Amino acid sequence: MTDAFVGSIPIDPGMGDTAGGLWSLEYGTGGLNGSPNVLYFTDGINGEGINGNGERSGLFGAIQAVPEPSTLALSGLALSVFGAGWWRRRRSARAAALAAA
Repeated sequence: MTDAFVGSIPIDPGMGDTAGGLWSLEYGTGGLNGSPNVLYFTDGINGEGINGNGERSGLFGAIQAVPEPSTLALSGLALSVFGAGWWRRRRSARAAALAAA
């Protein structure tokens, strides 16, 4: 909630390996390239390895914001208020049409 740095994920690469590194970090561009509201990343999860061939495996992930429950509740309340107003206007118009007939 404060956007303060909390820490990092500890990595134990095992004997003879080094920790991997972040390969890319970017937002999607829309369409088949992912949502612009999602942060995508790729990361090496196996470091140099025993024979020095570089990173042998990778991880693809996405980070997306999740709305707070209070935001969802407020949205639901707003939709219900608009729906009730629409229903009342429609009911009043129908009653007026019946009275005129």
